[in-house]
Parts: sequence; C-alpha cells; structure tokens
Amino acid sequence: MRKLKVLLLLIFIIVTGCSNSQNFSITYSDVKSADGNIQKWMEKNRKKNGIYLGKNITNNQEEIYYLYINYSNPVADKYSSINAVSMNSNSSSSININVSPKPSDQKSESEKIFYIAVKESSLKKINLNGEVMKTSSIPSIQ
Repeated sequence: MRKLKVLLLLIFIIVTGCSNSQNFSITYSDVKSADGNIQKWMEKNRKKNGIYLGKNITNNQEEIYYLYINYSNPVADKYSSINAVSMNSNSSSSININVSPKPSDQKSESEKIFYIAVKESSLKKINLNGEVMKTSSIPSIQ
C-alpha cells in the first residue's frame, strides 16, 4: 500500500510539473470511470499487453489524447505492474513519455489510463519509450 501511495505521489508531482509549464495537462484517470467510446477502445486493446495511444476527435476546443497502459495478461505466470510513468516536455510541440513495467505477483497495478489535453493544437509529436510518433498518425478513438 505504501508503494502505491509513493507511486501516485510521484505521478502527481510529474503531472503537475508538466501541466504548469506547458500548454497541455495530463490527468491520471480510473480505468473504470472512462466513458463509452474510451471503454470500447480499452476493451479492444485489453487482449494484448502493451502501451496504446489514441486521440479523441469529438472535442473541437482542444486536442484530447489517451494513453492506455495494459499489462493485465500474465506472461509466464507473472503479471506486470506499472512501476513508473514519467511525462515531460522541453518544448510546446512534443511530449516525452516513459513507461516502466516490472514483474509482479499481483494484477492490481497492471492497467492505467491517462488523459492528455492539449490547448492550441501545438503538439506535433509524442516520444513514447523512445519511439517518436507524429500526432497526425495517432489513431482516432471512435
């Protein structure tokens, strides 16, 4: 339980630092509280472990991206918990995201979702664990 509190505090500090200095905000959300289209998108991606990015095109005032991290399927009788998620930016046109899973005997920390709201459509690329993606190539959630 203490590790969970430390992890959530670390995520909060990182997210707060990112959102205060840039024109985007990043919010950790409960997987169970996602709305209909986002739930369907997560369910489709729940079959395979991985890190997924999607954008929501229904909001015209700002660009909305979702980062879904799923390690809920055991590999060799082990689950993976999300050890750390760090997000930062050194410019208004890119975000760097690093996700570090680690082996675990518990399924409780194996799934997370983040909501990234970008103002003024200035985000051009997202660097996810070293893979650079143009925002125009990120699939839409429908």
